[in-house]
Amino acid sequence: MQRFAVLAPVLAVVLVGLVALGVPGLGTAAQDGTPTVGEPAVGGDVSVVGSWEIDTDEGDPDNPPALAVFHADGTYIELHEREPDGAGVWQTTGDGSVALIIVYHDVDENLELQGTIRVRANVELDATGDEFTAPYTVDVTAPDGTEAFSEQGTARGARIRLEADGAVSTLPVGTPGS
Repeated sequence: MQRFAVLAPVLAVVLVGLVALGVPGLGTAAQDGTPTVGEPAVGGDVSVVGSWEIDTDEGDPDNPPALAVFHADGTYIELHEREPDGAGVWQTTGDGSVALIIVYHDVDENLELQGTIRVRANVELDATGDEFTAPYTVDVTAPDGTEAFSEQGTARGARIRLEADGAVSTLPVGTPGS
């Protein structure tokens, strides 16, 4: 179950992506009404839709950033260097805020399920829509359905952008106001 502790940063990344969807002006049109899972979640002119670099554990300098994509249809994908990949859904909860749920399956070297990790996050975009913070809760369930453990944390995200000259750029994760 030691791998579950590693999954917490990945879950934080997912939460950060959800927050980004609520920011106006990122190329996604606003919709009338409250979106449900599977509908684009936007707030004003900015959306969380896009690619993000996420730091799920700022207190651990050895924890590499994760990569996450918030899709316009309300789905979410997260990739992490040392942990299982995650998939989830997000939904706008207000201007600049998104609710996110991510699921990861932890397997051993024989591909036997060791547990299921569920991350629930509340993503809050900054005023620019290029950074977010996402308080999250990680719940790990053993294969028999019993709860193995639960923990909380906060993830930070930075949007990945294409520069005018075609170079890819991100704000350094955890560097506010960059």
